[in-house]
This record gives sequence, structure tokens and C-alpha cells, in this order.
Amino acid sequence: IEARSDALYGAWLCGSVLGNVGMALHHKLCHVLGGSFDLPHAEVHTVVLPHAIAFNAEAAPRAMARIAKALGSDDAARGLQALARDNGAPTALKDIGMKE
Repeated sequence: IEARSDALYGAWLCGSVLGNVGMALHHKLCHVLGGSFDLPHAEVHTVVLPHAIAFNAEAAPRAMARIAKALGSDDAARGLQALARDNGAPTALKDIGMKE
């Protein structure tokens, strides 16, 4: 019961945050793709994140350097894609059912 209560409270906190902030490129793209093409939510985020990071890299070079360092990579976007690939996660929309 205690673990369920903690999980429910965590879910409520996440919902409260999402209700009070704007969504950026990554999240918007994922919701459009997932909703329009009936793709699985988490997997769409996994596939799109390296691309959104690459697109935004120039605007946040210090953040990108920290992400790259944390991933043991010379590039944040490539590091994220390698992390997904090395853990067996999908790395392309076609991997999760999107047709050409």
C-alpha cells in the first residue's frame, strides 16, 4: 500500500508539473507523431530525443557538453542514440511501426 501510495503521489506531481509548463520541440513532436500514427508513447520519445537534442545543440552548448560527458561521448545527440541502441531500445520510427 505504501509503495502504491508513493507511486500515485509521484504520478500526481508529474501531472501537476505538466499542467503548469509549456512543452518544447521534443515533446510536441512526439505527441504529434504518436497521436497521428498510433505509435507507442515512450518509444517515440526514445527515437526523437537525439534528433531534438541535435537540433537544439547550438542554443545550449554548455548543457550539451555536460550531457555528452555524462554519456562518455563527444556529442550529446550521438551519445543518446548510442545509449538507446546499446540497451536494445528503438532508434528509428520504422522500428516502432511508422510506415514510410
